[in-house]
Amino acid sequence: RFNQSYTIPFEGRIYIPSLGDVNVNKRTTEQVQNDLVKRLGGRVKGLKASVLLVKTRRINVYVTGLVRRPGVVTVPVLSRMSVALSRAGGILPEGSWRKISLTHADGKVERIDWYQFVNRGKLEANPRVKAGDVINIPPMGSQVTVDGAVYKSGQFETLPGETIEDLLFWAHGTTSNAALNKASIAHWLTDVASDRQEQPLDLTKPTMLATKLQNRDRINIPTNTLTYIPMARTRVLIQGLVNNDGYYTLTIGKTLRDLFAMAGGPKADAGLREVKIYHKGLSGGTSDEPSMVVNAYKLLYERDESQNVELQDGDLVMVPSNKLPMEDSVVNVQGLVGKPGRIPYRVGYKLSDYLNAAGGPEAKANLREVVVTREGKKFKVDAFKIMREGRPEGDLDMQEGDIVFVPEAFFYVANAQDVVNIVLAAIAVWAAIRPLTSK
Repeated sequence: RFNQSYTIPFEGRIYIPSLGDVNVNKRTTEQVQNDLVKRLGGRVKGLKASVLLVKTRRINVYVTGLVRRPGVVTVPVLSRMSVALSRAGGILPEGSWRKISLTHADGKVERIDWYQFVNRGKLEANPRVKAGDVINIPPMGSQVTVDGAVYKSGQFETLPGETIEDLLFWAHGTTSNAALNKASIAHWLTDVASDRQEQPLDLTKPTMLATKLQNRDRINIPTNTLTYIPMARTRVLIQGLVNNDGYYTLTIGKTLRDLFAMAGGPKADAGLREVKIYHKGLSGGTSDEPSMVVNAYKLLYERDESQNVELQDGDLVMVPSNKLPMEDSVVNVQGLVGKPGRIPYRVGYKLSDYLNAAGGPEAKANLREVVVTREGKKFKVDAFKIMREGRPEGDLDMQEGDIVFVPEAFFYVANAQDVVNIVLAAIAVWAAIRPLTSK
């Protein structure tokens, strides 16, 4: 048995004793394996060969603009843009999600609309990055707000020329009980409250759906139980781990879900299961003890409307940090990866994305037999084809609560660059191979 590992140099050729130079540049492991068998088959009977790429190189990507830690980030090869953004600390609140530019080393520029990936799960909007790529996050453009009888209310960034119909698309459409003919739209001409113009909006008319949006527009779509009349307002304060904390003025009758939408949603490390609400006391200030504790995780992610409390004027809503990530909102990656642990679940992420997010497979990893446990059932996935051979068609769609285990391979090495492990195993005894290795 001959077992040796080689680091692939820049020119893509490795030297094997008794064989000389072997070209591995731009060739698959199967092609190299067949080449070895062909060159040695006439000299050793019963020869078998295996070639394993046991560790891939890491590449540098530049992340510029409105991210928390702009600069150079190092990611495993085949990583998607989301991995690079995550290692740069994520997009700042004032950064654009819809006008991201990805400039490749050859000068080609891709325009990325992150909404297409985050809201629709389209992987083409989360492309794989290459060495030397530059990701730029420009300032956010226009923003509009939609609330009421839509499936996803809140603030949305809009592109020039987008219409109310486009906005409803990002809001996942209107609910079945939406009073489309009784909607309203408010334009803000300046920061002065008296310059706010609100008017009825009949969304049953195609001409109204084609209305172009302006910065800071707010659209309200009531349910069929409401009529379009000027409504009283209530003022509440939300603090803690939300994207945009502060005071918000709501229509009386608005709920905790509406407030989260207006505040840009919770941050990734928010402790949603213990959101505290303080009502205003008789003296005018908020009470010292919380009036109620709400499980906002069930409200936002499990649609438990029993947690969707109606807010009162003067309420203070506190969103604490999450000290212990919940199992059902993560994918647990264990075994031979760089940083095993629980990775936050993201819609559209595949197996390779979670392996990369966990620091990538180690040199010892047996990617041929990665075990995924889902709802108590186990099945094996050949991640070698995905991570080492660059064949993404076999990449697995992951679900919340999945457990990924990467076992140990029998043969391995650990180097900083691409490493090829060459194993030549003759069916004959060791004496049959010794003449070959002693020359």
